[in-house]
This record gives sequence, C-alpha cells and structure tokens, in this order.
Amino acid sequence: MTDTATLQVYLAQLEAAEQQLLLGKQTASVGYGDTRVEYNKTDLTAIRARIVEIKAQLDPTGCKTRRRAIGVRFG
Repeated sequence: MTDTATLQVYLAQLEAAEQQLLLGKQTASVGYGDTRVEYNKTDLTAIRARIVEIKAQLDPTGCKTRRRAIGVRFG
C-alpha cells in the first residue's frame, strides 16, 4: 500500500487535472512515482473514478462522522 502523503499528492494532482480539463485545457498530465499519465477531455470519467478510489484509500471507513437517529418515546 502506498503511504498517505503520496496518495494525497496524487489526489491533488488528479483534482487539478480535472479542473484544467473542465476549464478548457486540451490535455492534463499527472505524475505518480515514475509513471506519468496524460489525460484529455474524454478521460474525465476515469479521472473521477480514480479520485473516488484514492479518497476511499485515504478514508478506509468510507464515511464521515454520522449522526444517529434520535429516539422518540410516547407515553
């Protein structure tokens, strides 16, 4: 498993690439270790899927703090 700091850097790069493509740039490139990947507008779905995957790795519980239901009693 990759360490948290590396995943956070990769996540930031992916989010920046997503923004660049949404703002009209033709291609955006993301580096991860020794690998460099270039994305274009047709890859937005893949970028978003990878962002979700990395966020799941960073938060293995899969949820933020949830509020519980309030118990109500009549009588």
